[in-house]
Amino acid sequence: EVGGDYYDIVRVGDSVYMGIGDVTGHGLPAGVIMLMVQTAMLTLSQNGEQDMERLLSVTNQALYRNILRMQENKTMTLAALHYRDRHYSLVGQHESVLICRHTGEIEEINTLDLGFPVGLEYDIDDFLATIQFTLAPDDVILLYTDGITEAEESDEQQFGIERLKAS
Repeated sequence: EVGGDYYDIVRVGDSVYMGIGDVTGHGLPAGVIMLMVQTAMLTLSQNGEQDMERLLSVTNQALYRNILRMQENKTMTLAALHYRDRHYSLVGQHESVLICRHTGEIEEINTLDLGFPVGLEYDIDDFLATIQFTLAPDDVILLYTDGITEAEESDEQQFGIERLKAS
């Protein structure tokens, strides 16, 4: 079975670009849409785009046009990060970003106000926002898709974000 979970890490010079997202539904259309996003993100990052809001906006516009051409009814959550010298820029709406500080503290960055599902509307610029943060040595950032939080045990209880943070 083909799915639409997306993650990518691309090194460009002294920067690292990361993307994580999830296309609605499963099957070949979801996988094709995920590959479109990967191609757009790779192309923009390797061409030096460092404005993360612009990177997400252009990716969304390309995806929106292609979804119309495919006559599909799919969207995608997508968060993009740019890393350089322990500084991160994060834009886009996906699952929360967890930061495990070397002190044992767990920070949760809610991405709900950082974007809009890509592929749903042509222009999402008014919905995009960037948050910046730094990591100290021995801090860990955790990016994930709903596959882990929605995993069910035999009693059909989902794993959830609180159990993920406790882990």
